[in-house]
Amino acid sequence: MPQINVGGGYTIDLEEGRRFVKVLRNHLDTLTDEYAKHSRQINVAPPGDDVYSRAFAKTSTDMVVEFHNWVVGMQKDLREKIKSVNAQLANYGLAEDDNIMKA
Repeated sequence: MPQINVGGGYTIDLEEGRRFVKVLRNHLDTLTDEYAKHSRQINVAPPGDDVYSRAFAKTSTDMVVEFHNWVVGMQKDLREKIKSVNAQLANYGLAEDDNIMKA
């Protein structure tokens, strides 16, 4: 069975390619939907008007921004992996069409 390189040193059987892309798309959709639900909380307001409250708010906001950056990075990685697997599936499909004897 031909193998598809999916990155990170992993390969899958060609017949699993479409299912793998579907799973990746589901993960991308879930990540996007969940982030959209919670992205309104991007800034954390200080609970009080003192130095410690402002420091707490800044640290919390920094953590939220880091999470945002992680989500954006994961979305990019998933899109690139989907594109790569689809390209490999398309290339294999073209090769198979070329190998079919025509009457």
